[in-house]
Amino acid sequence: MSVSDLERVDNAPIIPKYGPIATWSHLSGIGRSKTYELLGDGTLRAIKVGGRLLIDIDHGLATFAAMPRAEIRVASRAAKAA
Repeated sequence: MSVSDLERVDNAPIIPKYGPIATWSHLSGIGRSKTYELLGDGTLRAIKVGGRLLIDIDHGLATFAAMPRAEIRVASRAAKAA
């Protein structure tokens, strides 16, 4: 399931509460390996339904939204020339 396959309300996609890793990856931009790493360290939450692993998408997106912004510093031209 992709975001384009999700139902829309007021032209905004309805984000599911839980979804498979493929849906989570599409919504978050986080790949399969990093997803398992984040599940292992407790950053992400998931449930098992039968043999399926479903990511708690609401929690994951809220966790990422609460993270501090990245501070990117551009090196000066003088430092690059040295």
